[in-house]
Amino acid sequence: MLRNLTAREVTAIQSSADTFESDMAYDIICAAGLIEFVNDPLRLLETARQLISDNGRLVLLGPRLSLIGALYRVFHARHGIEISLFSENDLRQLAAK
Repeated sequence: MLRNLTAREVTAIQSSADTFESDMAYDIICAAGLIEFVNDPLRLLETARQLISDNGRLVLLGPRLSLIGALYRVFHARHGIEISLFSENDLRQLAAK
């Protein structure tokens, strides 16, 4: 995916999402299709918070606890990958912490 990134105003970084460190503050962090794969979602959000500028935004896309989410979980399980699903309340509690 990074090799195909052509937008000049986007900084491509390959790293472990929950341990990434930088001296920069980012205005936008897009975490799409990520939170369901990490062992510690809270650590992921803590790391993102350390990296976001004061007026920055985190765009978080993850699977919901729903029928579609359950199908998504089965798809990954068939490939030997366990994922987490999140209710709106789960995400609110993580964000509050």
